[in-house]
Amino acid sequence: MKGNSKRLPRGPLLQLDEQRTGWEYMADEILTKVKEWKRAKRFVEPVDMRRVPNYKEYVKKPVCLSEVQARLRRGELSGPEELASLLEEVIAQAEAFHAPRSNALRSSEALREARSLRKPLASELHALRSTWEDGRVEEGFAP
Repeated sequence: MKGNSKRLPRGPLLQLDEQRTGWEYMADEILTKVKEWKRAKRFVEPVDMRRVPNYKEYVKKPVCLSEVQARLRRGELSGPEELASLLEEVIAQAEAFHAPRSNALRSSEALREARSLRKPLASELHALRSTWEDGRVEEGFAP
């Protein structure tokens, strides 16, 4: 088939998709949106350890936004609180690595961008939690 038709996921991904809950759909949409934010760009993909070999001296278990979204899509997150915790970890890791070097222009920009994510992420997660806790997102909901 040619044209604008979308391909359906195959195998285990399709099965997981059928088992996803409403909060997971909403969280996935939030993460997709956050990954498009200009200030979030440097936190979307894992840190390239070849370019930053000393990163693991500061961050023992690196996590990025793409990894958080992958874990969500695999059904590994227990709820909005775990999602919030992982997103805070992304910011905390940037702070741990860049804060000691904040006098360097690149590090100060990264630190400022990481910290600027806190408030809008909190707003997005608050809306997700409120919707989920109020029962407006029902199990098995799929947009």
